[in-house]
Amino acid sequence: MCTYSKRRDACRRTRASQRCLPLEMRLAGVSITHAESRPPSKSLRSPSARLARARDTGRARAKHRRSDGAHTRPLTALLTRAQFFERLDSAIARAKLGNQLIGVMLLNLDHFKELNARGGRLLGDWVLVKIAERLGRCTRKGDVIARIGDDEFAVILAGLTHTDGATLATARLLVALSPPLPLKDRDLVVTATIGVAFYPVDGEDSDTLLQNADFAVSHAREYTRNTCRFYSPALRAQTREREAWCAKVARQLASLTPRERQVGRLLVAGNSNKRIGHTLGASTRTIDNHRASIMRKMAAHSLPELVRMIIEVRGDVAEVAPLPQDGLNTRPST
Repeated sequence: MCTYSKRRDACRRTRASQRCLPLEMRLAGVSITHAESRPPSKSLRSPSARLARARDTGRARAKHRRSDGAHTRPLTALLTRAQFFERLDSAIARAKLGNQLIGVMLLNLDHFKELNARGGRLLGDWVLVKIAERLGRCTRKGDVIARIGDDEFAVILAGLTHTDGATLATARLLVALSPPLPLKDRDLVVTATIGVAFYPVDGEDSDTLLQNADFAVSHAREYTRNTCRFYSPALRAQTREREAWCAKVARQLASLTPRERQVGRLLVAGNSNKRIGHTLGASTRTIDNHRASIMRKMAAHSLPELVRMIIEVRGDVAEVAPLPQDGLNTRPST
């Protein structure tokens, strides 16, 4: 065989072995020679040797996946969660030496999962890119911006002298995100809820700061969205009170009889006693007795108070629709 044919065959074998590599290793430029693609020696044919080799290969691939994109996300060109924690740890170390204040801002897009489900992943990715661009325009030059989740962004506000600096920063963010995003056929409004925690008041390490900022976001979303909430120990006290109240209302709802639950759902849906009686096949007086029993067991002084209690705990209004307006005097045609 001539030298050219030998080289051609060696090149083909090398390419074939290269195609067997995982995608991430090929993208990283990892290659093997023809000598590495030869059958393993007798020392590597034992089960223990093959297991050790597979373990080493798995570790190498896992290490490559962790390092791949560790600094920036390809979609938004922002820092990842791991890089964000590294920057935050460095900022905390500098703040300890200079006795400075650090603000950790967590921004969570409102209803992004529903938007991604309705419009598709391409629309969701486009929204993420636009939000990242707006964050970059409205933050300071030294601020650190990262995308730490599918719909979560984080900002490190270093070198603060007072909490008012974070207040102005959150106000700028909310204003920057308020204009709608133009689409071909409509405008898309994307809002965000922001939670802020400060070093060293709300935590002295990166994990605690981010957890408290996330708690502030969750607390704000219980009441409204497109707003900002600063973390404080009082928020946890309010949350514990609310959880206790919800548990009490849940026990009161569990004490209702099945018939009273039917009447209660129809009451919350906005139906009158007469229409409820027509639906359930009961007299108006019977419905009045059920209604009085519900009010007594729920410790509600008025129907609006009862509606508020049931909505906040169970949300039965979304489950039970009001009766049609002509649902009373309808009779089958003969």
